[in-house]
Amino acid sequence: MHQPALPDMTGSALKLFSRTTQAHRLERIRSIASAVNQSGALETILDRVLSTICSSEPWSRGGIMAVNRVSGFSELVIGYHPGEVRHPGLPTAWTLSSSPALHVAETRQPLIIADAQAATQFADYQADALARGYRTVILLPMGCSTDEGHDMVLSIHTPYLIEVSEQEIDFLVTTAHLVAIAVNKSRHLQRERRQNERLRSVLDRDADLMGLVLGGADIAAIASMVGAMLAYPFVVIDFIGDATTARQSVDADNLSDREWAALVEGLAAPLLGNLIAQAGANGADMVLDLSSIGLPIVLPTVVEPLRIQGETVGGLLVFPRGRRLDDIDRLIVQEVRFALGAHMMQRHADAKRATRDISDFLEQLCRGGIVDPAHAQARARRLGLDLNRPCFLLTVVLPKAVAPPFAE
Repeated sequence: MHQPALPDMTGSALKLFSRTTQAHRLERIRSIASAVNQSGALETILDRVLSTICSSEPWSRGGIMAVNRVSGFSELVIGYHPGEVRHPGLPTAWTLSSSPALHVAETRQPLIIADAQAATQFADYQADALARGYRTVILLPMGCSTDEGHDMVLSIHTPYLIEVSEQEIDFLVTTAHLVAIAVNKSRHLQRERRQNERLRSVLDRDADLMGLVLGGADIAAIASMVGAMLAYPFVVIDFIGDATTARQSVDADNLSDREWAALVEGLAAPLLGNLIAQAGANGADMVLDLSSIGLPIVLPTVVEPLRIQGETVGGLLVFPRGRRLDDIDRLIVQEVRFALGAHMMQRHADAKRATRDISDFLEQLCRGGIVDPAHAQARARRLGLDLNRPCFLLTVVLPKAVAPPFAE
């Protein structure tokens, strides 16, 4: 790597450090690798790495910066600044236009600043170097980013003017790679932990949902629980009870929750019914196009028919707002489908039983099989019939089947 010549420092001594031995560098690499491999919060791991790098000459301080192109600042993620208490109120963010961090992030090459206190091309960095008392600096790209997607840059400082050897540069590049491994490992573990916590929450809520279903809760209570499980708008259609339940508007900027609910119960109802009919027994990822009813809205839709004994009795429609459902989302949808199917089955069984009971009672009533009128009145009330109201008796005589003529 080309290294700029050190400036002529009038009145200052140029201090050159002897070349660090290879054995010493290997020992530092082992220490840094050990710090990276330890468990704990990412901030703790990064602090260990920085303290290990800066525990040996010539480096005495350093930091990891995030290049935030949105805010226009190079922001300190974590720093190792012994004695910083002597410099209260010093900044932790510097404008990118006057910071070398942006150059390093974009070129992905190390950058050596021979004397940061004389680096007029990096005005904010120069001011910081003067305030904190550091001279030679090396910045290295880390090849990883923050959770917000900002490139990270490793910056190491020394209070002396030194010549940085190629071996030291190689050591620091290796260190930056190890730090990137720590960042990616921590991020993976955090993502895995979040997934496990989310899965545990889903299983707990699923148990509560099935408790509601088996307890005979109505569809409104069930939909409320489903809303706590699904992060997306959804619609439940019950063909048996001729009811539609909607949660969250699919376009909050243009449709309120109430307007969306009215739409799916009215103009959009045939479109939703068609999607359920077309989805097949196992459901499908489809598209709901509302342009036919005058709305310029096209929605990716996960359609899950609710079926009982081979008959479609309703449907669950989920609108992911253009995002793909992940594995846990898919699991939630299937669990909700199962719970709603169980609810529909209960409704279906209740409806069949009620129809059969009414049919049996009316047949007994019409055939004159009633012995105790008071008992009949009580039974009628239980079935939702009022025998005291005027009634019409409609008799239907079905024609006898006529045998087809003998064909010669």
